[in-house]
Amino acid sequence: MMPGSVQESMKVRLSTKRGFTLVESVVVVSVIAILATLLLPVLSTVKQMERRTTCVNNLRQISLFVRMYSDDSNDAAPKAARTAKSPTMYLDGSTAFKSC
Repeated sequence: MMPGSVQESMKVRLSTKRGFTLVESVVVVSVIAILATLLLPVLSTVKQMERRTTCVNNLRQISLFVRMYSDDSNDAAPKAARTAKSPTMYLDGSTAFKSC
């Protein structure tokens, strides 16, 4: 082998540009689609857990408010405005708190 021919073959190998083929591109896109399909239910579950945590925290805050009010008011419950849904003058769960 002659040193010149080795250098020429290396130049030919380095000068050819190789891009992605159609099959390689389709495989990459399909792998990304499969990963996204697996990831979306996980994200939905996380979002639902976040809502649940927010609701539990809101209920805790309401409970703390009612307890502190009762402690300061000789164990009397907070009063609410009378409505058609709530004829009583004390808070009940259907009118005082919005559902989570």
